[in-house]
Amino acid sequence: MNSSSISATASADDDLRRAAELSGRGRRATRWYANYLLVFALGSFALSVLTGTLPTGPGVLVTTLLWMGLIVALSVYAARQRAAIRNFGRLHGAVMAGWTLAWCATVVLGQQFFAGRLWWWVLGGIAVALPPLVGARVTRRRAD
Repeated sequence: MNSSSISATASADDDLRRAAELSGRGRRATRWYANYLLVFALGSFALSVLTGTLPTGPGVLVTTLLWMGLIVALSVYAARQRAAIRNFGRLHGAVMAGWTLAWCATVVLGQQFFAGRLWWWVLGGIAVALPPLVGARVTRRRAD
């Protein structure tokens, strides 16, 4: 082996190490979305319980303002991030579709049949928190 092939091999090894390092750093940078989804899940749970237990007049105002504040804060946080996991749009769409279905079922059935029953709204809160929790788990697994 001559010196040029040895230096080319060393250079290729260095390039491969650098690519692996950058790939790992990029995957770690996508963990923000898992944190986003965890906060969204907790907020969703709280929103469900508050929606079902607070009186309709002031309760609606309070929950709407709190929810709007959370969504604005999460949106600003998301807009400031520089990395996204592969297939982010598909995952986010699936999470939001699952959340929407769970939220609509919780509210429609809750207001129709379970008004004022805390147990329903707690179970509904768990149901609406599940899609973002699953999304957070998927994101963590892809980022590691």
